[in-house]
Amino acid sequence: MDFKFLVKTVKNIIVNTEPEWETIVAEKRTSKFIALNLLLPLIIPASLSAYLGSLFFIDTGLNQAYAVLMGFRYLILFIVVIFLTAVLLKETLKRYGSDSGFENAFKITAFSLVPLLLCQIISRLFESFVFVNVLAMFGIFICWVGIDRLTDLSKKKKYQLLLITTAIFIAVWLITSRLLKFAADKIYYSFFA
Repeated sequence: MDFKFLVKTVKNIIVNTEPEWETIVAEKRTSKFIALNLLLPLIIPASLSAYLGSLFFIDTGLNQAYAVLMGFRYLILFIVVIFLTAVLLKETLKRYGSDSGFENAFKITAFSLVPLLLCQIISRLFESFVFVNVLAMFGIFICWVGIDRLTDLSKKKKYQLLLITTAIFIAVWLITSRLLKFAADKIYYSFFA
C-alpha cells in the first residue's frame, strides 16, 4: 500500500481539487491501483467505525454478532456502491457519446467519494456526529471537476451528467443499503438471536 499516495491524494483532492485532477489525468493510474491504495485504506476504517460504533456507542440491546454484521455490511456496501456506480457511469458516458471507458468512470466515482468515506469514519463511530456527513457534499464538486477533465462533452451535457451521476449514486446507495440491511437482519435473527 502506498501511504504517501493516499495522504497526498486525500489532502489535495479536498484542498486543491482542480490541480489534483490535472495530476490524476497526467499520472494515468489504474483502477486497481486506486482501489488498493486510496479506496481500501478509507473503506476499512469506515467499516471498522461502523463495527466499533455499533459495539460501543449504539445501545441496540443486541449481542456482539450484530456489531460484526454491521462492520461487514458497510464494508460490502462501500465496495458495491463504488464499483456499481462506476459501471453505471461508464454506460451513461457511452450513451452521451463519450467513450471514456471504465477507468475514467472509476476515477470520477472513486475520487468523488473520498469526502464521503472520510465523513463515514466519524459518523459511523459516533452516531451523534451524523451532521458531519453534510461535508460529503463536497464530493459533488470533485465529481464536476472530474467530469470536466476526463470527458470531452459539451458544458450542457456535463451538467446533465453530473445530475445523473449524483442520482445514480444515491439510488445505488439506497437500494444496496436496504438490501444489505435486510440480509444482515435475516442472518442475525436466524443464527444469533
